[in-house]
Amino acid sequence: MVKPSFSFDRPKRVPIGKFFTLCLTSIALLMLDQKFEAVQHVRSIAASFTFPLQWIAAKPVELYEHISLLARSQTELKSQNQALQTENIKLQAASHKNQALEKELNELKNVLHLKQLNFTDSVAAEVVSNGSNPFSDLLVIDKGSESGIRVGDAVIDRNGLVGQITQARRYSADLRLISANELIVPVAVARTGVRSLTFGNGNHVSLRYFPTDADLQVGDVLLTSGIDSVYPGGIPVARVKEASKASGTPYYQTKLETSSALQSSKYLLVLSQKPTSAAASSAVTDQP
Repeated sequence: MVKPSFSFDRPKRVPIGKFFTLCLTSIALLMLDQKFEAVQHVRSIAASFTFPLQWIAAKPVELYEHISLLARSQTELKSQNQALQTENIKLQAASHKNQALEKELNELKNVLHLKQLNFTDSVAAEVVSNGSNPFSDLLVIDKGSESGIRVGDAVIDRNGLVGQITQARRYSADLRLISANELIVPVAVARTGVRSLTFGNGNHVSLRYFPTDADLQVGDVLLTSGIDSVYPGGIPVARVKEASKASGTPYYQTKLETSSALQSSKYLLVLSQKPTSAAASSAVTDQP
């Protein structure tokens, strides 16, 4: 048996003849393509057959580029959408904050204007707390005895009577609303001058003992009568929403709406009490 012989040291022959043959063939085809239209026609026909293959070969690349562009566009759109939503939330929050600040500024301007016009002996204050209960009839203001506030002083907002000071500390004070249980306010009907009393019942105020032989109509405004030393006369207290004469009782059945915003007013005006005649006499006597 003859064993195959392997020789790795023998150099390989370069097919020079084959190389020259291909070169000559290429040159000949180029010359034929330039000189004869038939060759161009054949090439055109061949191109018609190869075009579908070229189209199919190019589609995966185009599809990949299209998918990449679509994915990139969706990512960019999602990012832009999130940024726009965040900016929208910020703008809405800023708008609401500006509206709240504008409302507070207008309220403060009205209170200060009221102080300048009608109540020079008064102190402007801000509500800082409503106590431990959000529905409490007790508010805390940021002014106290250091600002001249005393127990019993009346408190108003830009629309009407709010309540009365029940405790005065050095730098703060407690305000009891007119809607507090059994808080009594002497009032008079602005249209007729008939006097009566309003009573707080915890949520709103009521007119319990207004006689049916007196004139009372829906829409009538109740003002402080000024017959006591606590509430100056002429301050709006409430408006009559319902008034009816019920059989078996000599009094009207009424429903009132307070003039002031009891739970939502932020800036208030504390009115100093007028000294009683006895206190005034004592002050005169004490003078040297």
